[in-house]
Amino acid sequence: MIKSLNLKFGNAPNFPPVSVLTTPITVFVGPNNSGKSKVLAEINRFCTTGNTDPSDVIVDKIDFEPFHPEVVEEKIRQVTLKPNPGEFIQPDCVLVGKRGGRTQVAKKQLIDLLLNPHSQTSQFCQWYLTYNTLILDGRNRINLVNQQNGGDLQQSPQTSFQVLFRDDSKRNEVRRIINEAFGLYFVIDPTNLGQLSVECHN
Repeated sequence: MIKSLNLKFGNAPNFPPVSVLTTPITVFVGPNNSGKSKVLAEINRFCTTGNTDPSDVIVDKIDFEPFHPEVVEEKIRQVTLKPNPGEFIQPDCVLVGKRGGRTQVAKKQLIDLLLNPHSQTSQFCQWYLTYNTLILDGRNRINLVNQQNGGDLQQSPQTSFQVLFRDDSKRNEVRRIINEAFGLYFVIDPTNLGQLSVECHN
């Protein structure tokens, strides 16, 4: 999705930005306090808002790779939500969102943005990329295993545990990974009424 990053070096005027071509997995390596977490935070902010921030000192510009036309419908389906009871969807619009966020967008305009993300970068990020961007810092990694609200089973899942509780294939894949890595059995426990928690057993 991200094609390249232009990285600058603070506010130094004599150092032009460096362009980094990304791969499906791009790793930033460096000593403590070298800016690894900072650059990830700036990338996350740009991908969720489509805008840079005055406090950004590393990310100068992000270029996005357009989607191929044959995959656009599937990409939209992956972020499309079912309307809640009584929720009205405008004609020719779709309801998109994840993790509690939801907004109505014109489907044709969303298709155009996926085919040409630089035509309106802020809308592309806010209507699509924000729902496909996740930053895992120290606090977020801990929160991944904290107890979560069970939610309404008649509505679209809003949390990672709600998704795993309802989706057998995703839950089995997480269970396989944890078992192969640690020899433990992963369980989503719904017995605390209204809450979901994670347990790993021998």
